[in-house]
Amino acid sequence: MKNYILILAALVGVTLVSCSKDDGYVASEPTVSIKITTPDLQTRYGEGAEATELHWEVYVGDTHLVGLDGSKSFSGETTVDLRLVENKTYNLLFWAESPEQDIYTFANRKLTIDATKLKANEEAYDAFYVYEKNFVAKSTETRTIELRRPFAQLNIATGDILNSSSAGVNITQTGVELEAYTELDLVTGEVDKKQTLTYDMTPTATGQITVGQKPYKMISMNYLLVQDKILSDVKMTALNGAENLVRDYSQVPFKRNHRTFIIGDLFTANVDFQVIILPGFDDDEYIFGAE
Repeated sequence: MKNYILILAALVGVTLVSCSKDDGYVASEPTVSIKITTPDLQTRYGEGAEATELHWEVYVGDTHLVGLDGSKSFSGETTVDLRLVENKTYNLLFWAESPEQDIYTFANRKLTIDATKLKANEEAYDAFYVYEKNFVAKSTETRTIELRRPFAQLNIATGDILNSSSAGVNITQTGVELEAYTELDLVTGEVDKKQTLTYDMTPTATGQITVGQKPYKMISMNYLLVQDKILSDVKMTALNGAENLVRDYSQVPFKRNHRTFIIGDLFTANVDFQVIILPGFDDDEYIFGAE
């Protein structure tokens, strides 16, 4: 009986210590407001409009304060109220994703991509995140934290589809194959598990771009996970009626949170193309490759 009482007392003591530790980092009422934004979120195709679910986790060091996990609807900007203790230091993880996506898993502060499910031209694959280290809670101010894409975006556009004299060119579906990564450590930003990825053919991307006063029809738009900079060969397959047309592009450059465009008259003169990079999804363009 005496031993039982001692064990019970010890368990109560452990419980009290645990609660005390949590209470040191969790306030009873919301005390900190954080404004979450994405850079220049647009409503058009390829601009992150479908990343409408915002999720967050709170850590003290590497200790996950599970009770502060949350989520809400998101359209590029929102405010999150957290029960944080004044002047305490936290690590905050925020990410936004589409409710329609089925290839990403966010768990244990890691993003994992299921490469077996990849489909081409899926806007639902866009996502944003930030891991805010050493966040000091201040109830007297609303802090702004900007989410960024962990991906590069590959766009392929052709000028010959828009030319009515280019008989026989009617591209209805596209797919791509390239090398990229399938894991991202959301704390360090490091990527892992590089492999050849196949984005299965689906109906073409929508819209068009204009470069040097010449219009180009968008036919492919895909997201890929990269470290910072990467070069990869790209194989595009395009369905033209009942025929598959294959185009290969060597050593195409990609950069995280940037857009890469491959443009040209890709089906009537497939050696005539340019590679253009748009930094940060909104800066002026510059030419990387030549015709």
